[in-house]
Amino acid sequence: MQQLAPMVYDKAGDLLKGQPTATEVAMHGLLGGLMLIGGAEPGEREAE
Repeated sequence: MQQLAPMVYDKAGDLLKGQPTATEVAMHGLLGGLMLIGGAEPGEREAE
């Protein structure tokens, strides 16, 4: 997942050009959260 993150953030940044800063911040926050959840090993989320 770590190898994919920069590519996803770059693509999202390209798609969000010209959008309000709040929209960009919200989208990057959502992507970060999804990557955090998606990158967890099985059982890690239950331990938190």
